[in-house]
Amino acid sequence: MHCRRRSKEEIYRDVLNCLKQGPKKVSHIMCSANLSSYSFGVYLPLLENNGLVEMLYEERSKKCKITSKGREFLEKFNRAENIALF
Repeated sequence: MHCRRRSKEEIYRDVLNCLKQGPKKVSHIMCSANLSSYSFGVYLPLLENNGLVEMLYEERSKKCKITSKGREFLEKFNRAENIALF
């Protein structure tokens, strides 16, 4: 049985959903969103350049946090997905 590949927007949604509760370490986001380090390295700059996330550099770790634009994207995406199900 083959699984359908996620669209770019679905991957954005999965990453942003992980960040809704607050900043997370990169490794936690990759695990939660089911992304390899290579894939995350591809999508992170896209998310940053579109203003959906921002990086926080702490003393010994990198964390990522959702922006207000990211929350807005997530809300609109979920709304559109719910409409499409009907």
